[in-house]
Amino acid sequence: MHLVRRVRPQARTGKGDALNAAYDQLAEFLPADTDRSAVVVCVVDADGRLAPGALAAVSGPAGFADPEVGGVKVGVRMRNVGEERPLPDRGRVANALARLLIRVQDMEFAVSNTGMQLLRVRTGSVGLGEAPG
Repeated sequence: MHLVRRVRPQARTGKGDALNAAYDQLAEFLPADTDRSAVVVCVVDADGRLAPGALAAVSGPAGFADPEVGGVKVGVRMRNVGEERPLPDRGRVANALARLLIRVQDMEFAVSNTGMQLLRVRTGSVGLGEAPG
């Protein structure tokens, strides 16, 4: 396992920059004779957390255990969608707005990303990125 970590000023310049930096570091990290088809790259945002069982799911029969699979994407959900006071040091109005924002963002992930992935399955296209937002 190899962790790629970026700090300012290189950090916070966009996901494309982060992925390019990760691929560059991966190329430096792997021995020259590495079978690249046997390398699995996992991308998790710095503020993300994998659900229990995520690695088992992506390595299972519907994931990388199938030799025809070249990429796997897992769903993204907001983990604090049920919190009553997401801003514990703020008042009722700020917390109500924060709860609304969290729920709307969770709906965006659940609906738009799922819809895009279903469309990709239907059309036989590939896309592992996030929706612009």
